[in-house]
Amino acid sequence: MWKKIATPMLIVCLFWLVVSCTTTFYILWSRQARARNLTENVASIQAAGLLQESLWKLQATFSHAMLNSESADQQEIPELERKFESALDLARRAAVVPAERELVGTIGERFSEYRDLIDRSRMNRTGDPVTAGAVVERSAEIARRVAKPCTDLLEFNERLLTESGKQTAQVEETLVLARLLFFITGPAVGIYVGLRIARNLHHSISQIRVTLNDASGELDQEVGCVEIAPAGNPDDLSRLNQEVQAISTRIRQVVSELSRARHEAVVAERLAVVGELAAGIAHELRNPLTSVKLLVQTAPRAESGIALQDRHAQIVLQEIGRMEETIQGLLDFARPSELHRLRHDVRETLRRGLNLVDGRAVHDGITIAERLADAPLIVDADPGQLIQVFVNLFINGIEAMHRGDVLDVAAAVSNQNSRICLITVADRGNGIPQELLDKVFEPFVTTKERGIGLGLAVSRRIIREHGGRIVAGNRPEGGAVFVVELPLVEIPASASQDPAAHDRSPNGSLLNMSRAV
Repeated sequence: MWKKIATPMLIVCLFWLVVSCTTTFYILWSRQARARNLTENVASIQAAGLLQESLWKLQATFSHAMLNSESADQQEIPELERKFESALDLARRAAVVPAERELVGTIGERFSEYRDLIDRSRMNRTGDPVTAGAVVERSAEIARRVAKPCTDLLEFNERLLTESGKQTAQVEETLVLARLLFFITGPAVGIYVGLRIARNLHHSISQIRVTLNDASGELDQEVGCVEIAPAGNPDDLSRLNQEVQAISTRIRQVVSELSRARHEAVVAERLAVVGELAAGIAHELRNPLTSVKLLVQTAPRAESGIALQDRHAQIVLQEIGRMEETIQGLLDFARPSELHRLRHDVRETLRRGLNLVDGRAVHDGITIAERLADAPLIVDADPGQLIQVFVNLFINGIEAMHRGDVLDVAAAVSNQNSRICLITVADRGNGIPQELLDKVFEPFVTTKERGIGLGLAVSRRIIREHGGRIVAGNRPEGGAVFVVELPLVEIPASASQDPAAHDRSPNGSLLNMSRAV
């Protein structure tokens, strides 16, 4: 909420700050520029004035000397020439624009001609009044030619000075008007933005109040009446806060009640699981116990005790072993052993598991098709527990097939996620019945005649403890497929299935099936 209020204010303030700083800086800069121009123009004007003063004083002195033959005037002429040259140097230094430099150059050229005439006339003076008058007339003409660019230089700088003053005044006037306009429109914009914010706040409060009323109605229907209408102005934020607090308090009560109900549901679910386990245990132990009881009851009596035939004794031992297997499976399921994680190549663990079941596969006439990735598949897992999972999947596949069938075992990086390793075990048996497909990992669910149904439940628990998952499905062409996903700790250089593996695969649709599952 505060962002909606603060953001427009910050934008307006920032805009005003930028405009104020920019205009102030420009005014100061223009004044400094005008001061520099004024200094340069004044220097040029002073130089032009000195040039004219020195020129006409020199002309007057030269004319008096030529007409009256006074030596004092003759000695003053060089001093006046140096004074003119000094003023000309000052004009050159003050000239900034090309027009000024051109005028100063013209003055210098014409003064050189004027000075040459004076110097020649002084050296060749004959004392003839007529000749002296002609020389004075000629020098006055050249002096006027020298004075013309001096006057132009003076007028040029005066014009620049006037124009600069007008431009500066116009710019400052424009900036002042702009600042005044913004000063007038700024409050208007602020009032407009404030009204929009107030309107949006009012709209938001109305929407919140409608939402609170809806929530209150739903709570009234579900958990009882909720009072959320305190006294006060409907548009007052304090009243809205009281309504929110009322709803929040009631929601916390509802959450507390739901938490208690969830806890009770979890306890009931656990009791139901315990009941199912108890029923499964009773079923798995009752059958072998019944067989043992019948054999013992029907066995012939002798003086030394009950005499069992070798065949019957073998059956008793088998049933006792079956009960031991059930009890051991329950222990594995109920008390998982501690993980001893080790970074290793899961391909080596698969090969060790395949070596353990190789004799069983040869005995049953089953061929194992092994297709493992070329690059190492490094996982952080307990090799012993992974072997337990893999061997269980291999044995299930072997027992589900007939002599001459092929068990497909593959390991590769997932095409969808390069950080996941896929281990696929697929058989060519009858597959998993559809009614058991969603329950195959539950305890005591099995398709075997003498299976206890704990192997897959234990396998799923082990894989979950390793941060992975195991899924089951049926292949379109027949047979079951199990896919184990394990997280990789090192991504292989080639994070995709080896293309050659598809060519060596007895069934090219196996990996497609694993992705579908």
